[in-house]
Amino acid sequence: MFEFTTIGNGSSLAKLLTLDSTITILADPGWNGIDSLDFYSQHVNGIDMILLSQTTTNYIGAYAYLLYQYPKLRSIPTYSTLPITKLGRVSTCELYRSIGLLGPVEGNTIEYDDILKYFNNIKCLNYSQNIHLSHVNNKLINLSLTPYNSGYSIGGSIWLIENNINEKIIYAPMWNHSKDEFLNNCRIFNNTDLIRPTTLITNSEYISTKYSHSNRIESFLKLIQQNIDNGTNVLLPTTLTGRFFELIIPILLNKKIKCNIYMLNFTSLENLKILSNFLEWMNQSIIKLWENENQSEILFEHNRIQLIKFDELENLVSTSDFQQKPKIFFVEEMNLLEGSIFNQFLIDMNSRLNYTMILTEKPTLNSKLNQFYKIWKQNVDATEYDPKEGTLIVLEIPDVRMTSIKDELLRGKELAAYLKKVNEKKEVRAKLEKEELERKKIEEMLDNEVKVETDSDDDDDGEEENEENAEKALKNINNEINGNLQSKDAQNSAGVEITANIIKIAEMKFQMDDSKRLKIDEILSLPRDFDVRNMKHKNRVFPYVNNRFNADDYGIVIKHEDFQIYDDDRFPIIGEENEEVLNEDNNQSEEKTESETESDEDRRGKRGRRGGNGSRRKRRNRGENHKNSLRKGKDENALYQTPVYSLESTVDPVSRDKKTTHITLRCGISFIDLGGNHDLRSLKFTIKQIQPRKVIILPSLSGDSSDLMNELRRETKESILAGNGNSTNVDVEYIKSNINKKIDLGEVITSYELLLDEKLASNLSWQNLSDGYSVSSVNGVIEKLKDWEFKLKDSSSVSIASTSTKIGDVKLAQLRQALKLKKHRVDLMGDGRLVVDDELIIGKANEGNLSIEGGLGNLFYEVKNLIEGMLATV
Repeated sequence: MFEFTTIGNGSSLAKLLTLDSTITILADPGWNGIDSLDFYSQHVNGIDMILLSQTTTNYIGAYAYLLYQYPKLRSIPTYSTLPITKLGRVSTCELYRSIGLLGPVEGNTIEYDDILKYFNNIKCLNYSQNIHLSHVNNKLINLSLTPYNSGYSIGGSIWLIENNINEKIIYAPMWNHSKDEFLNNCRIFNNTDLIRPTTLITNSEYISTKYSHSNRIESFLKLIQQNIDNGTNVLLPTTLTGRFFELIIPILLNKKIKCNIYMLNFTSLENLKILSNFLEWMNQSIIKLWENENQSEILFEHNRIQLIKFDELENLVSTSDFQQKPKIFFVEEMNLLEGSIFNQFLIDMNSRLNYTMILTEKPTLNSKLNQFYKIWKQNVDATEYDPKEGTLIVLEIPDVRMTSIKDELLRGKELAAYLKKVNEKKEVRAKLEKEELERKKIEEMLDNEVKVETDSDDDDDGEEENEENAEKALKNINNEINGNLQSKDAQNSAGVEITANIIKIAEMKFQMDDSKRLKIDEILSLPRDFDVRNMKHKNRVFPYVNNRFNADDYGIVIKHEDFQIYDDDRFPIIGEENEEVLNEDNNQSEEKTESETESDEDRRGKRGRRGGNGSRRKRRNRGENHKNSLRKGKDENALYQTPVYSLESTVDPVSRDKKTTHITLRCGISFIDLGGNHDLRSLKFTIKQIQPRKVIILPSLSGDSSDLMNELRRETKESILAGNGNSTNVDVEYIKSNINKKIDLGEVITSYELLLDEKLASNLSWQNLSDGYSVSSVNGVIEKLKDWEFKLKDSSSVSIASTSTKIGDVKLAQLRQALKLKKHRVDLMGDGRLVVDDELIIGKANEGNLSIEGGLGNLFYEVKNLIEGMLATV
């Protein structure tokens, strides 16, 4: 039994999957930063697991805030891939900082450390890695999860969910069949593990374009080059953790586009730093690009990608040098969310900067950005069959109402009050974490059922009383902690204090007799042994293995990798090890003086005394390489620029001043679909290949899912009337998922019993089959009549189709015997095909379909007629 529900409010959607009325999975809790998330409150207590499939806020935006609001969700498992964990954290921080939930903003509610903790607790899987779960959240289940590449974002996944061999569900909320610039395509219809699922859950968004992906990329680059040559700046709103990588790499590798690139966002270049650590998740072309030293250095050298604060941009726009050279600006799209840099850019730069806005993804419905897209579509007269992508028009909209949000630094008493409030919140959170840790320790000790053995009955009675007191104390602590966690004014509470009496009672329950405790010298005197369980038989007897050296007539063989210079580590992330290297650079002059006074003979002597040990040389080379990389990164590499915005709540705190303004928006606008969705043809072909029983169409964020439903039903209807069952899978049932309405797949009707009118049955041509069955052919559409009356039309007035259909299944063994009776020589090949008279090859493509390979001739038509004679005609 399987139940599915799309829950949400506006464009903030999530999915609930309930299996066997036992386990409920929350999938992709998205959020746009505006809609209320109160609809989750009625579902929180029933959630047993969370799945995350994409890196953008439409699929992960509400995750951290839900864990902050509902502490119960922190104890349930969450599964995703490692890139989603890293990039999803970046997109979440960008959203929360834009709406004022995170960062040094007055009125913030969540700390950056909380978000780090929530995302670090996610359990990460690799592609095609199957994990079997026998129990989740204290519920016995038999569930397996497997992520596969979705082709939409780095680490993005479609999930195969199997339960008790009864349900085989493919959850594919976003997937792309075509190969992108940096990602491999989704092989949803080339994977045998995904064949014949019981349910396919997929999105209703699809691209409608007649151009290939490479042609669209080429048009995108030409459009940018055209604007740059005309002295016009280019504004590119996109998802910085999603399709941004599809845009930035072609731009950086294009030799004709040499202008500076500015990043306007709150999370700096964290997305590019993370990208450089996940090359194995991308396609081979990107891996080869990074391996090519000349190509990879082009990407981030000479600070071509520059971070800039929006306040600094306002000052630079006024200078003549900035106005003379056009620039490319990347901003986080967020559908023009109030408080985002994109929204502020349109307000402040509208009359001061000449720019063209290039949209690469269809905006969300009911957003201002979608209004701009509709105006472009109407002006260029774009249709589904002629989208006219890349057409540039001038967008001019008078009196556009927008909300401007300015940040002003806190000073004086306001700053002191803000810092005091932040410190109180941190103290309360630290107390709550400590108390929760103590509670967990006591729960573990209670679960272990440790019993103290005493000699007297009085001590036993005292122990029982202490045990009861400890359990009562634990219950009181638990209730008080939960009350404080759910309280809105927890920062004003003094917290729960664990008294010395409770600690004494807990310790008395679990104390042990000193005579039964092992002293340190006793522990050291215990016999120790090697773990030889995984060793070979010889090593089990003699576990000590002496280091061996390969030697020949000229001495010990030198390994090339021990002396290799690691120049390919071009993008190291600055960590503790690199900080040590930087500290070493501060004393560079002293080390250099000592190294210059050292003679070459001394150096050779030191190398000789190392006895050919290459590991030290290898470590030294790595250290030198880190120094060079850091030195180069500090001077030239864009990835190591100082962040212009901080996410810590105590660094330059600000207050937000909100003001409504009206502007006349005037800029260039164009649209090229690089959103990374599949097209309608791929969806139909996928459904035909994997043959699901049911297909659930998810609600659309950028369109109406009814259009897709009507198209799929129309094609199925036409195939049925044409009698062509091979063109589409007529057994598939399409179900539209409506928001906040449950779909019970156990009650969906998938088969019907038809009663034929006697007059209709007598007019049909019936053929007898084995086991007493009869078969005939009827083409028509079944409609529900309002008056429940039906009449059979006169057969004389209805033209009966003269075409006939052959049905049945001819076994190759039967066909071989029949051909031998016709005096033909038939040989059986190793792959199961038949060779007739060395002229024709007969094989079985699938059940009920035979293929004949060979030239047209008398033998071909003779075999064809023989096969048709073995089938029933209707």
